[in-house]
Amino acid sequence: MTKSGGEISAETTKVYDGGHKKPEVLAGPAQAANIVVTRGYGFYVDNHTMRELRQKVGNWYTTVSVTPADTDLHAYNGAPLVCANALLVNLTEPEVDASSGDAAMIQLEFAISGWQ
Repeated sequence: MTKSGGEISAETTKVYDGGHKKPEVLAGPAQAANIVVTRGYGFYVDNHTMRELRQKVGNWYTTVSVTPADTDLHAYNGAPLVCANALLVNLTEPEVDASSGDAAMIQLEFAISGWQ
């Protein structure tokens, strides 16, 4: 399973006051980018869940938790990153290609307001 996105950033504007060579930097509110979770798809395990998720895109809120792990996949001590009220905004189902040896993958994209 992989997680991408979730970075927090703020837009900035540079304002030059008359006669000054260096600008004053003004920042907007910080915003978090969407999170994309990707994992392998197993027909017998995921087929029913995918049917349910299709109906929930755009109206299902859940909690996303990210726990960093070491190279042996042991969780690091400390609190995980948690995002409550993450909204499912995109569901990417696996590609169907009988001639390909690539693993079937599913992606869930969540819009978040920030990390706790």
